[in-house]
Amino acid sequence: MKLLDLPAEVVVEALKHTVVAAGFGRAFRLRLVCKIFDVEVLRAIFTTRVIEDYPCGIKPHSGAEIIISRYLESRSLANFQNSNKLTAALRRAAETLAFEDGICNQHTWEKNIRALSQAATIHCSPEMVLRLLESKEDGNSTRNEDEIMKSVLNVESERDVFAGAAYTGNIVKVREILASSRDAQRESKFFGHPLQRACSGGHKDIVVQLLEQGANISYGKTGLRDAPKGLHPSDFGSSLQSACLAGHENIVRLLLEPKYEIRKSHSVFRIAALQAARGGHLNILILLLEEATPGAMRIRSLLSEASKCGQLHVVRTILEKEYFLEPYLPSVLYRSLYEAASRGYHEIVRLLLTQSATIKYGDLWRPFHAASRHGHERVVRLILEHGAETNGWPNILMPATSRGQAHIVTFLLESQADLNLVEGSAKAVDALKLARYNGYESVVRILINHGVRKDEASDETSPQ
Repeated sequence: MKLLDLPAEVVVEALKHTVVAAGFGRAFRLRLVCKIFDVEVLRAIFTTRVIEDYPCGIKPHSGAEIIISRYLESRSLANFQNSNKLTAALRRAAETLAFEDGICNQHTWEKNIRALSQAATIHCSPEMVLRLLESKEDGNSTRNEDEIMKSVLNVESERDVFAGAAYTGNIVKVREILASSRDAQRESKFFGHPLQRACSGGHKDIVVQLLEQGANISYGKTGLRDAPKGLHPSDFGSSLQSACLAGHENIVRLLLEPKYEIRKSHSVFRIAALQAARGGHLNILILLLEEATPGAMRIRSLLSEASKCGQLHVVRTILEKEYFLEPYLPSVLYRSLYEAASRGYHEIVRLLLTQSATIKYGDLWRPFHAASRHGHERVVRLILEHGAETNGWPNILMPATSRGQAHIVTFLLESQADLNLVEGSAKAVDALKLARYNGYESVVRILINHGVRKDEASDETSPQ
């Protein structure tokens, strides 16, 4: 009997135990099995709190960041008595921003909880959010909720409300706070700097208000971090960089006005262009290229960033301006090809392969290795169809075998991509050893059915 044929309550209970046993990192991937698994695994991750056991020293992948944001949201919506410092601050800010005519609007409050959960996840980093949620320090250890709400305008709470108002577009609250203190530079430790929040949220009226009050347009980190898909970008560098990544062209044009004196040869400006390329905002990217000081832009980095983020139209536009890339063309194309192949962006891979007169076919091993290891069959097919010299490569079965990508192993064997992969060959035997060592039974069966004998792979030691 299949698992899904069992009664629904049995399936739910089985998945809950599986999530606890597998841990967050592995359990998260169970969502890909089917729609029922997607819903029930997420519910199990939340109810069992297994997400809090995720190693804080390891950066979660983009999908996991979205789940961490939603988990923070669910914890913040829960009973106030279970709040800790982070969720208490989030609830207080969301509730203050939801007050209309002395009454808290429940729908607005819930929307604010979601928005501020996203802002906190990115500003604090997912790892720090998990640490804060693990903290036993109560957000209400000595006072009840009403007392905390009465003191909401203390220094720390006011900073949270200020940044939250800028992010959610509550200009009334922004003006109210500015009227009382006239300090536009106050930063919330949970939600970040108000000007960055307003730029990433696309609230031009608030951006103008903050700039008129002396907010520092250059405030923020200049590093480029991975933007999780599905989350609204907030703490990704300066205000200009935040607006570029979020795709708010009207705010970008505002910030580029001469009176704000942004240095167009500075790294902040170059990284803003990378953010536009990453977000796929071609109009903003072209605007920045036109405004940049001659020689300040690294077009080769833009191509790599766009390829890594799957922005086909940006890649195509940059390739049309090939004269920018000419001194670096082979290395730039190779790096971009690798980034696209490892993430499965087959249309970008196809486009880059048409430019491959400067790439030796033997150099396609690393893009092939990455695509095969991550299970991107369409990319693997494209690279092989393009004339890759597989006979000079290492064992082409090993990348897919090392990650249990049975469909890739099947394709490589059936297509005879490597003429050396004959029955009982050393390469096939090595692949069988690796599959058995890692416990990938489906790959083991495929290789045995292809003619690899069990006794030839009986060595129990780890394959090299």
